[in-house]
Amino acid sequence: METNYLFILLAALVPLVMGFVWYHKNVFGTAWMKGVGVSEEVLAKGPNPIVFLFAFILSFMLAMMMNAITSHQYGIFSLFLSEPGFGEAGSEIQQQFDGLMNQFRGKDENFGHGAFHGALIGIFMAFPILATNGMFEFKSWKHNAINVGYWVVTL
Repeated sequence: METNYLFILLAALVPLVMGFVWYHKNVFGTAWMKGVGVSEEVLAKGPNPIVFLFAFILSFMLAMMMNAITSHQYGIFSLFLSEPGFGEAGSEIQQQFDGLMNQFRGKDENFGHGAFHGALIGIFMAFPILATNGMFEFKSWKHNAINVGYWVVTL
């Protein structure tokens, strides 16, 4: 399996760019600031640049995982990985693997497929995690909806 790290790096920028737009005061930023209890004066100081570095590293990790989740060939790869003869050119199991990869290559490499998986992951993973944290942090459902909406759209 080949991974295109240039695209992974570009995908890692998506949460940062989406965050800039989503949490802008003219979009959901004002409501988010109210939910968090932060003033514009505090945000005007800006975060430490290290925060952006760590945010990018975390976004890179997320992009790597999203690549593995949305590419069904990774699932096929994992099925064959422990089979005797896998990785040996010309072996029967390697020929079966190569045939499957050639048959399905590229079928899930489009925007719609990625958006579908991103929405599913956002709704069925990000929402439960963020909503649980939000409830125990006494955050409003509006605040939770802003954060969950960001991740559903971003993913």
